[in-house]
Amino acid sequence: MDREQIQVYGEVIPLVEVAGGPGVNARLPAVEVIEALLVAGLDEDEAAEVAGKLKKEAYDVPSAWASVDSAELQGLGIPRGRIKGVIAAMQKTCVRNCGMQFARLMEGGSEKTDQEVAAAIMRAKHVPQAPAVKEETGWAPRVDEWREYVLALASWLGTLDPEQALTVRRILSDWESDPTTWTVQARSRRSMALGSVLRGQEGLKQMTLLVGEAAMEAGCGLLMLVDLCGTLLTPEDEVGFAKWQHPEPITQAYMVEAGVLAWAAKTEETAAGQRQVCS
Repeated sequence: MDREQIQVYGEVIPLVEVAGGPGVNARLPAVEVIEALLVAGLDEDEAAEVAGKLKKEAYDVPSAWASVDSAELQGLGIPRGRIKGVIAAMQKTCVRNCGMQFARLMEGGSEKTDQEVAAAIMRAKHVPQAPAVKEETGWAPRVDEWREYVLALASWLGTLDPEQALTVRRILSDWESDPTTWTVQARSRRSMALGSVLRGQEGLKQMTLLVGEAAMEAGCGLLMLVDLCGTLLTPEDEVGFAKWQHPEPITQAYMVEAGVLAWAAKTEETAAGQRQVCS
């Protein structure tokens, strides 16, 4: 299944980040249950009556709709011809309320604790290889290489922690987004596990030199990615990237004269600037 969408009875529904949602084991609002039943074709009186029966049997809880027994629904008074429509409408309602959590249940998975997810991330193999970097470029990869790497990292993470994978994609597109709106919070057990991977032998390697001290000390993988995206993807004239890049090294004799002339020109430019400030 594509981790950014799910198919419900033939309709492809985008999976969105649900910040502060009710969770798959919390009861849905009665008005949303009734609305789903109306969409499925029940009239208002039928919808109200069936909604009461669903609540009594805890069918107003999203996790109950991940895998449904049609016979049980028929026993609750739902006409046989409306059962598929009711399941489709209720599952769509659950996706809107719970996003990736519900999608994972529909795939046959179970709700894992943060500790279990973090442990799975730490054990996982085949971590995407970070771009090769060198000192001459300030340990920075090309922008296209960095984007490809983050997308590969999100895809790898999606098989282990779909919610955190969505957050990684969110950071790539908007590294200034409010961390409180992320699906997985910064400094959580799961983001710390990602941080351990990024700081490990298969992680960012020398690119960690571009990560801010606060993010490195926290050990949070999401905050590391925020720092790197902010540095590597912000236009150079805003971040001053060129100022801390190493100049091209002189490796051949013919390059000496050109290097001396460039140095002289830069020295004169600096001196002129200082004279202008002092005057």
